[in-house]
Amino acid sequence: MLGYITSQWSCFVISLILPYLLLINEAGGAFEERLLSARASALGGSYSALPSDQLALFGNVANLTKQSQLNFSVIYSRPFGLKELSQSGLAMAIPSRFGAFGLSASRFGFSLYRENLLSVGYAINPFKNISIGISLNLHGSKNKRLWSRKKYEYELRNFGRVKR
Repeated sequence: MLGYITSQWSCFVISLILPYLLLINEAGGAFEERLLSARASALGGSYSALPSDQLALFGNVANLTKQSQLNFSVIYSRPFGLKELSQSGLAMAIPSRFGAFGLSASRFGFSLYRENLLSVGYAINPFKNISIGISLNLHGSKNKRLWSRKKYEYELRNFGRVKR
């Protein structure tokens, strides 16, 4: 009986781990989430469930539906005064009667090592308090002397508001 339970447990663990092992690629390790806005930094990265501004594409694309007019932001930071850690970005939210569109681009690093992100997103409000959004992202990293990598990804996110 114990051998049967152990083999079932092994199959269960393997079925959980195997899909993640198959989806891992080497480019994914280079890109870490960078908090571009002061609000996102102040919340320690837990800003994805909050109604946001045009920077929603960097956090939760479904929050683009909260925009009522065309918005544009430009961001630049140089943590600790080091150009090697500089971050820059721009974002635009375009509301329409069919939903909201968003465009964003960001850059991290300097001439020897650089990471770039280009995103396009779309979000809709199918119900009064629920938003759904999808974004397509292109990540690129470049080491001046050794290599260059690109990675494509998509994100599907939602946002729901519960009222008392």
